[in-house]
Amino acid sequence: MIHVSAHLLEDFTHLSPEDMTNAPVASYNESSHDFGSVKEGNTVSHNFMLKNDGKRDLKIRKINAPCGCTASTPGKKTLKPGEETQIKVSFNTRGRSGRQHQTVTVITNDPANPSHTLRVMANVNR
Repeated sequence: MIHVSAHLLEDFTHLSPEDMTNAPVASYNESSHDFGSVKEGNTVSHNFMLKNDGKRDLKIRKINAPCGCTASTPGKKTLKPGEETQIKVSFNTRGRSGRQHQTVTVITNDPANPSHTLRVMANVNR
């Protein structure tokens, strides 16, 4: 058995300089959050803010959390210029112990930064 994994991003090479100037721009209020000490078995959540600082609609194409212990949900999937939304990231500590690092990848139609990684950390105590 062979497991195959792919990371696909949009091809923006066809965009003109004018298109790039008017493109959506994904802007995050932070890239990481540390929950500190958490008791094993609890689920903790944090809201990251995503804003469209561009001139066209920003679309969230996909949010991927490779660990089954981490989940995320956006408040909106399409942001008009100037709009923002929360991306809620939840981390289930069941079966975990010690220092934990988890990631969530947000894929958008921002041609300058189509993929952005959000990180959450915690010290899980039994």
